Amino acid sequence: GAIAAAHFSPDGNTVLLTGRWDGRPWEVLEQRLDTLEPRPLGVALGRVVASAVGEVALLTSLRRCRSDGLVPTGDLVRAPFPGGTARTVAEGVCDADWARDGSAFAIVRVEPDVARLEYPPGRSLHTTPGMLSDPRVSPDGRSVAFLEYPVRGHMEARVGVVDGAGVARFLTEPRKSVEGIAWSPDGREIWHGGCLPCGSAG
Repeated sequence: GAIAAAHFSPDGNTVLLTGRWDGRPWEVLEQRLDTLEPRPLGVALGRVVASAVGEVALLTSLRRCRSDGLVPTGDLVRAPFPGGTARTVAEGVCDADWARDGSAFAIVRVEPDVARLEYPPGRSLHTTPGMLSDPRVSPDGRSVAFLEYPVRGHMEARVGVVDGAGVARFLTEPRKSVEGIAWSPDGREIWHGGCLPCGSAG
């Protein structure tokens, strides 16, 4: 099978994911840590980007961005589970996250000459002529961490964080193979994944 996206639920006991197994169509699934088999959530198909208590946030109707064919954009929706009607939060979204208390979303939009980080949607906190991805709202809801690709079309990314006043600072230099970021539970660190440069030990 394959997994396109996965996120922990707020209580840490469940993983919500977009996946497929044994040739079946893509589904949004719930995998509890105390069971072996995931179960369908029964919500609209989309890429899981975040969750709150009893709800999952998805990017649906994904399509290629007109300004950059490599970037899929879609509609950010919040869907209650099990069952219930999904509600659209914002359109033309490339990536998103949800504040821990469920009060607001951070989103990334891509325009022809700029990528924009908004928190909440409609309030721009940071822009770049390059690309942005992986917005992550801090545990206290006051800052948003993100990956910035300073040159559009290049894979070198740096880890940044922006506060509610729109003051951004960067914690790393741009480098290749930076993937995924997360706040530590106490909000004092930002963790990221990625590959070591060729020839590096450890």
